[in-house]
Amino acid sequence: MNRLARPILLVLGFILPILVVAGWRSFGAMQRMVQYPGSPPPVVEFTESPAIGDRPVAVILLSNRGTEAADVLLPYAVLQASEAFEVVTVAPERRISPLTGGLDVLPDYSFESWAEIHPEAADFLVVPFFLDAQSEVLIEWIRARVDQGTPLVSISEAARTLAAAGLLEGQRSTTHFWSMSSLARNYPNTRWVAGTRYLEEEGLISTAGVTAALEGTLAAVRRFGGLPAETRARENLGIESLPKEWPMPVISLTEIGILLLNGCFLTSATPMAIAVPEGADDLHLAALLETYPRSLTAEVATVGDRDKLIRSRAGLPLMVRADESVFPTMSRIVVPGGMGSAGYVDGLLKTPPAPDVVVSSMVGVSSGEGLAWALEDLARVEDQATATLVGDMIEAPSVPRVPGARSWPWPRFLVMCGIGGAGVILVAWLTRRR
Repeated sequence: MNRLARPILLVLGFILPILVVAGWRSFGAMQRMVQYPGSPPPVVEFTESPAIGDRPVAVILLSNRGTEAADVLLPYAVLQASEAFEVVTVAPERRISPLTGGLDVLPDYSFESWAEIHPEAADFLVVPFFLDAQSEVLIEWIRARVDQGTPLVSISEAARTLAAAGLLEGQRSTTHFWSMSSLARNYPNTRWVAGTRYLEEEGLISTAGVTAALEGTLAAVRRFGGLPAETRARENLGIESLPKEWPMPVISLTEIGILLLNGCFLTSATPMAIAVPEGADDLHLAALLETYPRSLTAEVATVGDRDKLIRSRAGLPLMVRADESVFPTMSRIVVPGGMGSAGYVDGLLKTPPAPDVVVSSMVGVSSGEGLAWALEDLARVEDQATATLVGDMIEAPSVPRVPGARSWPWPRFLVMCGIGGAGVILVAWLTRRR
């Protein structure tokens, strides 16, 4: 054997098994992040579509194929907390539709029923990020609203849909930092602006990454409802004002490595239930559904009453993916704050699902502090590096430092090295001198 051949084979013996395992487990990692629905939702009694009053009308568009959870929950909560708008959700069809993170939602109206009750233009339209971002059905409906003169609020990667619709030609817009370069290549006639949480143009407010939906929606409240409405929304939700200009996060190679370690070299994901009682806090739900699935370390299930729609604190009709019979299989249960949460936690503690299950409650945490709580909890149960990575991915204002938390996902790193080491041993044995 050539003198260089054996060292090369040993290196390949270390690398190739790692690549094979990473490729094999990457699909499962994506499923943990997005939480695609595995089976059709049960048949439940739909509530009547809400009546429209005299206040300005704000429409949040939904996809029947899947919508980013925070892009819906955050704007909906802010608009309702402002007490200045009639807030409705509209989708191509009025049926249970998935949100990322493992939750479902019932739109208030279908395109057809909304056209019958409200043929005139809404005061503004909120466009979240859709899993089917290039859907012609959604694009044509948005174009028709723009033709009516409806202003748009683009949340995060909703810019993909608006750019595909040709509605950002010659405009300034911002979007999630991970999408900025690809959108700039595909749509060079749009001026893509980095380093800002939201951007206000005539007929368009666009926001950066996930958490920027709060400030962007508050800007819409201020524009269409006035400063008192914005102040009221901030006070009702406990949202502090943040600087509009914000440095764009930079995901380092080290953080990409952490994402790969968590996604592909986790021995087993932590089974975790997010309980959704009646009146659950919308901002808490958004924080939980955006942090734990993105860490790739948890197999998240939303749990509650599967036989009915559950109204969030802001009034959004939601449906969970599992009932409480799954509690014995869970390692952790997290209960968001809200109107019915304290009693829910008390019930759990009286009849705990299993002796070793950890029940964490967000009761007493203000709506505006939900994200900080979730990131701190993630650092405590996993590691600080994973919490920092997730915070960067969703453009969180800050990531709490947790004293005593593990600094890095060392167990996954050792698993990866063990897989590579096993490959080296095998190659060494196969190429040994005879």
